[in-house]
Amino acid sequence: MLRLSIILLITLGRPHQARAAVERTVEKTFIVAAGVTLKLDTCHGAIRIEPSTDNHLQVLVRETMNVPTEDDADRLQHHLNLTFEQTPAQVSIKARFKRSVRWAWESWPPVALAYAIKLPRDSHLKLTTAEGDITVCSLKGNVQARAGNGAIFTGDINGSVSATSTRGDLSVTACTGPLTLSAQQGNVLVGRAHGITKINAADGTIEVQNARGPLFIKADAADIKVGFPHPLLAPAELRADGGDIEALFDPRCAANLDAHASTFGEVKVKNLALKIESGKPGTSRVRGTLNGGGPKLLLKASGGNIRLTGLEP
Repeated sequence: MLRLSIILLITLGRPHQARAAVERTVEKTFIVAAGVTLKLDTCHGAIRIEPSTDNHLQVLVRETMNVPTEDDADRLQHHLNLTFEQTPAQVSIKARFKRSVRWAWESWPPVALAYAIKLPRDSHLKLTTAEGDITVCSLKGNVQARAGNGAIFTGDINGSVSATSTRGDLSVTACTGPLTLSAQQGNVLVGRAHGITKINAADGTIEVQNARGPLFIKADAADIKVGFPHPLLAPAELRADGGDIEALFDPRCAANLDAHASTFGEVKVKNLALKIESGKPGTSRVRGTLNGGGPKLLLKASGGNIRLTGLEP
């Protein structure tokens, strides 16, 4: 019995050797025309997009396999279908695993993928990954991005952005065109939104630092924070179900405000020359005008409070 205990202690105390990994890369270069579309649809992997200085679309795919030998890596790689296609208007990349491999390996994915791509700044993007982050540096084109389990980030986009994440944060530095964001579980942060903006998110926080175009936000169990600059030219509709709303105004803004908190909540007004039409600060409903009135701003917090704050000049 003593001998068995000693053997067990020695076995349990022995450090586990790290499993070796085999890493391979696939590189492709395409000569493309202005305004080309990149369509990338992958079953796994982080995606990073950067602008190039020429008419080349350069793709580097890093493949990592947690196996000790090259022969083992060959067998795993056999289960990965990685394809590239080019037409005059589009470059397409697609990655899929054969279904049978899922039942044969304890760790998933059998081949971990990561994409690093450089393309002309005026390109358009259609990006989809089931698992992994998507990062897009500043571009002049339209961006569509979808991540199943991962965050999405874009730099300054001179075009439209449509981004969806099932589980992960969404961040957009700036967007000149229409902006549509949906996060089922994650935070949403927008720097500057110049066009019509629609945001639908849950279980996080939503912040738009500078809203210049029409703005529509629907939050479920999430707080909303929006900054309205001068001049305020477009309407906004902010709805928070189970969260608070905070609206920050340049004191020169002209608008019609209709703020409705929950039955047990309140509308707080600070540093803002709001001409009250009905209700009063500290109650659940306030309607009024700023600087003679302007675009209509509707704020409704079901289950939360509303704060209307004027920023110092």
